[in-house]
Amino acid sequence: FIQMSRVIVKGLPPRCNEHQLREIFKDYGTISDCQLKFTKEGKFRRFGFVGFEASESGKNAIEKINDTFLASYKLSVQECAGFGVTTKPRAWSKYAKDSSAYKRKHGDEAPAAPQKKPKKVENEDEEEDDSASAQNKKARRAEEFRSFLEAKGVSVEEDKTPIIPKEETERNERLIKMLLADIQGDTHLSVIVSGLPSSIKQKHVKDWFAPIRVKALKVVKDDKVAASFVSFEKTGDVKRALLKNTLFLGGYKISVVIVPGSVNPHEERMKEKEEGKAAVKGGGLANPGMTREQEEAKMRDSILDTGRLFLRNLPFSTNETDLRMLMKPFGELAEVQVIIAKSTGLCKGFAIVEFMFPEAAVAAYAALDGSIFKGRMLHILPGEEKREEKEEEGDETEEGKKKRLEEKSSFKKEKAEKQKKNAAKNQHSWNALFLGANAVADSLAEKLGVSKADILGSEGGGESAAVRLALAETRIVRETRDFLMNNGVRLDAFSRPATKRSDTVILVKNLPSGVLPEELQRMFEKFGDLGKVLIPPEGGVSALIVFGNSVDAKAAFSKLAYARFRTQPLYLEWAPGDVFEEEKKKEKEEGGEEEG
Repeated sequence: FIQMSRVIVKGLPPRCNEHQLREIFKDYGTISDCQLKFTKEGKFRRFGFVGFEASESGKNAIEKINDTFLASYKLSVQECAGFGVTTKPRAWSKYAKDSSAYKRKHGDEAPAAPQKKPKKVENEDEEEDDSASAQNKKARRAEEFRSFLEAKGVSVEEDKTPIIPKEETERNERLIKMLLADIQGDTHLSVIVSGLPSSIKQKHVKDWFAPIRVKALKVVKDDKVAASFVSFEKTGDVKRALLKNTLFLGGYKISVVIVPGSVNPHEERMKEKEEGKAAVKGGGLANPGMTREQEEAKMRDSILDTGRLFLRNLPFSTNETDLRMLMKPFGELAEVQVIIAKSTGLCKGFAIVEFMFPEAAVAAYAALDGSIFKGRMLHILPGEEKREEKEEEGDETEEGKKKRLEEKSSFKKEKAEKQKKNAAKNQHSWNALFLGANAVADSLAEKLGVSKADILGSEGGGESAAVRLALAETRIVRETRDFLMNNGVRLDAFSRPATKRSDTVILVKNLPSGVLPEELQRMFEKFGDLGKVLIPPEGGVSALIVFGNSVDAKAAFSKLAYARFRTQPLYLEWAPGDVFEEEKKKEKEEGGEEEG
């Protein structure tokens, strides 16, 4: 899966798009990933990545496309190295963070600029002359530019922006101090509105902010201008209010600013967003203040606590077998769970892997994080501790709690819970045609229209109860066998140890006599995509439940194993992988292709 399944393509034309890139590589294998790289400003950097599900596809693509031309641009196709590989070439682009060009551009390695010596000033008059000379030079240039525009026939409008007098600025500052004199508490949902006319009323301010809902309002004024302190109920209202800054009210230009010392919600949100992007590009560090080595040590400690790994950026074609093959060299696996989309039945790109020993999980994390898996860059994070399901204790009475504690302490209850927990791990095979004596007697009594006591009784001579039950069992077994074979079930799959178990087909045993398919359908369909229910019409003491995907099947198995149905527990088992004829044919075809 890992070697040469992902390639980097350099020298692409400036107008190349993803569709064109896919068209070039589609003949060499199934593409699992295709990306073009751009700068923050949206400028195409003229390289991209292509991932294949098979490593042979990547090797063939390098051999066939490297040093070829696309729209007169020579392409360079090379194997893509995993994240953190020390043998890969050093980045030289000014957009790559680990390149010297990037560091020089952003000041990390920039040489200190020579400081200009301050001009020695003999006296204050000389300093004032220099300032006046600079202003005159600036005015002369502005006049020359204006003359140039007029000569070209371009109309020049004079800047009519009013200059705020110093007295008015001081007056506004004094009003703001009066506003904040008796304001206490949190002010992050408040703004200060200045530049209002002295005749302003609270109703006018509320109408000006409409439809934004004002929570509280305070106005102070003098003989010429006024200012207002306005509070809102939500952060979104504050953002909308700040957008009214520099708008007009009754011919007055209004200023709307946040309260000094408060945080601008828009700027804070943008700052958090930029920090989040930087954390992702910096390797996914959870704490920007920590070094890469400290973060690695913290993640290893988390994995040692749980032995679980969370895998992301997986190809959509990933299945449980692929992950078991990938993780098997590092140690024994306890559980592999591929997150599947119910709408498509394919992997969502995430999976959870649990090892029997946490040390094996750490070894897998160290070896595989940032590696190439089926054409995509694999990202591994520590998995959280598996949550144990707890019974709801919300409105439980004291008597109910006491009774539940007594039940939990009983040996029978503990044994049942242990059986249910380990049901999916049991590898023994139950005979699909096995019939209990009680179920045979119920079936025979129902067919003959007599009571169960008449079947088991031995009064009046004739055949004994054992003989009658044996004959009835033979008939039911024959009818059950014919029914299963007619529905494409391979009965010999149950008579030998199964090397591979299905993850979507469940064998249900120990059903009471007379169970209808509709009952089982209602019981299992609440867990998800139920394909079909196969239950023999005669007897009905065993059934096959087929789900559309493994996630729903596992949920049903874990919930219903040893659950009581009517008067007896259900025995569940994963059916053999080749339980159906079409699956056996598919395996033979795949084996023939591999041999060819």
